[in-house]
Amino acid sequence: MEFYKVKEVEPEEVDSLVNLCVPPKNRNFPSIVEGIRAKQNWARKSIELFGGVAKIAYLNGSPAGLIQYQPKLEEKVLEITCILVPERRNQRRGLGKALLNALIKDASEPKPYFDEAPPKALVTWAFNVPGYFPQKHLLLENGLQTSLRKQPFPPILSAQRGVCL
Repeated sequence: MEFYKVKEVEPEEVDSLVNLCVPPKNRNFPSIVEGIRAKQNWARKSIELFGGVAKIAYLNGSPAGLIQYQPKLEEKVLEITCILVPERRNQRRGLGKALLNALIKDASEPKPYFDEAPPKALVTWAFNVPGYFPQKHLLLENGLQTSLRKQPFPPILSAQRGVCL
């Protein structure tokens, strides 16, 4: 039986977060190494400032997926910047849904950086990656809505299911 859990990324888990984003075969390219360092620094600083920037889904004890986000302070929204389950063998097992639902639950709580209020909404730009489950479907199937604004990739919004900006 498979077991997974979703956990907020702690400073000591930043490498696991970054490693989910970068395939092992690419981790030694100089430009990728520079990007890895930049993301590690960003994640550690953001965790210190905001208390969280990502959640990792662990499948049988190993990192298998992530949802990454950051607060947009002026708009008082949380922006989902990435939902990823990189290995095909781990896809379509509910990890993306579990990650999204964990963030939705967390987003319902007051945040000190939003003046002790929950964010007004979660926002993201849904796009498709060939061979992967379409992000838009994951978001819509879990109660989020598309915005009325016309953009190249319509944002998906909802802090409370059914609420749009």
